[in-house]
Amino acid sequence: MLQTQVTSRAVLFGLALIIGNVIGPTEQSLGQGQQRGQQKERQLVSPQQQQQQQLSQSQQQQQQNNDLNLARQQLRVLHAAKSKEMLKFMNLEEEPCHDFYEYTCGRWYQGQNASIRQENWAVSDVMEHQLLMQIQNILTGPRLSTEFDDSAAKHFYRACSQAQASSAEERDFIKKFVEYHGGLPYVKDSQWQEKQYSWIDVIGQLKHRYNLDILITLTIPRTTVGRAIPTPILEEPQRTVLPRNLCSYMTATEASDEIFTGLQMEIRDNLRSWLDLEETDAIRLAGDIQRFEFELCKYMKKRQLLDLPNGGMNRTRARYNVPVPNSFHGVMQNLNNNPQSVSFLENKYGLEFQRFVQISLGKGHSIPREFYLRDEEYFQHLNTIARKGLTASFAYYIMYRALSEITLPRDKAPRRNERNLYCTRQTLQFFPHVLGGIYQSKYRKDAVLNDLREIFQYIREAFAQSVETNTRWLHDSFRKDIKLRTLSWKIKEPEFHYHNDVVNDLKLINGPGSYWKSLDLLMERSAQQYLQQLSGYHSMIKQPLEEGVFTYATNAEIRLQFSWSLLQAPMYSLHYPKSLKYSSLGYLMAREMIRHYDQQGWHDSPPPLVNGWNYDIHEAFNKIKECFRVQASNYLYNAPNVYRNGSQLRDFMLDTSAANISFAAYVKWLEDQEATSEDLKYETLPGMDFSNTQLFFINYGQVHCSAGGGSSRNAAASPDYFPLARHTVERLIINGPLSNGYEFGRDFNCHIGSHMNVADKCWAF
Repeated sequence: MLQTQVTSRAVLFGLALIIGNVIGPTEQSLGQGQQRGQQKERQLVSPQQQQQQQLSQSQQQQQQNNDLNLARQQLRVLHAAKSKEMLKFMNLEEEPCHDFYEYTCGRWYQGQNASIRQENWAVSDVMEHQLLMQIQNILTGPRLSTEFDDSAAKHFYRACSQAQASSAEERDFIKKFVEYHGGLPYVKDSQWQEKQYSWIDVIGQLKHRYNLDILITLTIPRTTVGRAIPTPILEEPQRTVLPRNLCSYMTATEASDEIFTGLQMEIRDNLRSWLDLEETDAIRLAGDIQRFEFELCKYMKKRQLLDLPNGGMNRTRARYNVPVPNSFHGVMQNLNNNPQSVSFLENKYGLEFQRFVQISLGKGHSIPREFYLRDEEYFQHLNTIARKGLTASFAYYIMYRALSEITLPRDKAPRRNERNLYCTRQTLQFFPHVLGGIYQSKYRKDAVLNDLREIFQYIREAFAQSVETNTRWLHDSFRKDIKLRTLSWKIKEPEFHYHNDVVNDLKLINGPGSYWKSLDLLMERSAQQYLQQLSGYHSMIKQPLEEGVFTYATNAEIRLQFSWSLLQAPMYSLHYPKSLKYSSLGYLMAREMIRHYDQQGWHDSPPPLVNGWNYDIHEAFNKIKECFRVQASNYLYNAPNVYRNGSQLRDFMLDTSAANISFAAYVKWLEDQEATSEDLKYETLPGMDFSNTQLFFINYGQVHCSAGGGSSRNAAASPDYFPLARHTVERLIINGPLSNGYEFGRDFNCHIGSHMNVADKCWAF
């Protein structure tokens, strides 16, 4: 294994690029005919001319050397800055073999900008904040692109920035919005009648007009040209009034009323501001809204729960008579869970699914023949609540959820920077192609794209090799098929297509209330575009700019697509050492490839790939999954049969395989470099007494840092005699994958059986 001085051979790509820009062609690059012609010319020149030519060549060589030294000096400055940043985040007092999260991220939160960091701040939040600031500069600056007209986006952003929360214009918009969507009781001048109110109709209208998923989510899986029209999915809502971490089967059964006191006061204040309610009515209705959702939360996120090997939730197995445990978040629960007609689902669960779908799609759209249904117990419980006749509770809950999506946040209004970021996020949501195209034209660099392609080539080959040698749980023919498909993968930058259908309409909206009118128009257009996917009307996959990396498949090939917003510090820089690039960007590439081939990935793949995932492979994969589950359960709870979160477990498995594959790709890149290259010294960082491979693991940890994992700032609350108090999911994201790898233990001299070099290792790909 490589130690403090790098022993492999490399020329840092960023440095080679700088050198290439300043070094011109030499005589070796000329053709033989040209060389002979030049030799004849040299025979005809005078001695004085020859002396001048030699002097000129010497000066050129000296200039090239000066440029090379300057490039190296600049690179050393950049590397010194990166070294200082990484050391600032580390807690070197911690033992890396005991808790690598604390070692790499122990001071990460303190190192963040105090003016913008939040309680649960993470690297992903840092990246998002940088993106929003860059988009905000585009929205407030001069026009940058002749291809993409940003006038409508800027018009909406200005209207949003100038709008006032709790203003007369907002209240007027809310009043019309409420009246149009069923009305509400207890509101002044309300004509609401319980017998005429249909909550199914209202949530269908909100889905059709604004693409809001309330109580029932109608999901259209993302697809591309060349794929069949996707089968839609009916599932529980993903957005709730309560924070998502408090709205689930596990937390709802354990939470106390004290947790929600502050939230109830927030709901009360919003109701008074939006609907001009009296204090007593607002308090009563706030409690009603909270209790209504809390009751639903008791049956939400149950699909994430895994069956335990010796008992547990065996109802799923008995229901379908298939001995395959409950699977990951977003995966069909078993092999025989086929799509059903909406009429069948309506009869089985007692909910008016057919009416909901018809209203959601609107006139002119035929109802799809089949749907997938997830979250069975949630819908059974929703039907139970509906039969209790709580019509007013349905009305207030639905309207509160809707208004929460479309109104300006009151707590952010007085802080102008917070309002600007909110408006930037809103504008980015409604103008992804315009802003994406402008962003790409501003930040795109061919050198970066070439760098990505080289990294991806090594990641792809390392993954194919890993499939060949480390997936004996797959059949030989199937393993060979995966390897061939993997080597054919391509990397692709985003494509953005300009549509000007909304530009002229928005420009006509001015004056008081212009933001609300513009918002209404944009939400309606966005909902129409989303629902048109069921008719096969979509020319290109719609990638939000803030998404980093994802895969998508056509019938002919599989592509990995990335966002240019990902390609910036701390995730990436052209001038980073490859050890950092492979542990961040290379890791993300490997993770996305693996995600395409795991249990959920097989289901989402086009034939014939999906046909290969049979019962035997399910059984083999479930044994691997159980290894990871027990490992996570022991880490978090010191008990093997407690942890059952299938969604987090999938992430744990993906992270473990991706970390190992990206490291193997980096080692292969090192082996391919020239032995005599002095530029290998740039694979380490000045001021950091770590080898290049140790830097790989340190950077892997730092791109996963988060405040939620805890740090030395609250270490006093987690003394050694309460070790599990510091065993969080955020720490598992770093410690779990690295402790499963052999290379980490060797690099940091962790003995087998230590916290960061577990004896019983788990491996999938």
